[in-house]
Amino acid sequence: MLFESYTGIIDNADAMTIKQKNSFLKGYRAVHLPIGFVLKRFVSTKNAPRFRDYWVDSQTMTSIMQIFHTNNNFSEAYKKEIIRNSLGIISEWSHLEWRVKITLSKKVIAYFGEIGPQLIWTEQENTFPFGGPKTILKLSEKRFGQYMQFVIPRFEYMPDINEWASVEPVVHI
Repeated sequence: MLFESYTGIIDNADAMTIKQKNSFLKGYRAVHLPIGFVLKRFVSTKNAPRFRDYWVDSQTMTSIMQIFHTNNNFSEAYKKEIIRNSLGIISEWSHLEWRVKITLSKKVIAYFGEIGPQLIWTEQENTFPFGGPKTILKLSEKRFGQYMQFVIPRFEYMPDINEWASVEPVVHI
């Protein structure tokens, strides 16, 4: 998959936050996505805002959906588990009920790279026999990532009707 690299000045609307930068495994590169490019993502409810900052392309979405066919398992719980692991989505971040598809109306700056693992640590009482601090951190959830993502800071909290992209009908996972 080839994209035109973006080497110009990044304005505030296109600058990534630390959280967005940390969502990548081994770095990322700035790219220009062309008019007509299709992006997809998941939302929790049918009427949830369509635009946020994390997206995948059609090829990635198809690869994830093929896992259900390959394993002949179409249960909602299985689908959600595969999607969360593939895209590094921690359970508390999304209920993953619907898929959104947009088509770009303007060239947009995006950051492209491999999704890194996302981790949730919880504090619990230290029950080790050799002592130590009163509480310790325990890894309570890990989502591996592995697929490629696009982060588009400009799209975070953008209204559903805008000049940048058109939204297609929303479908259930």
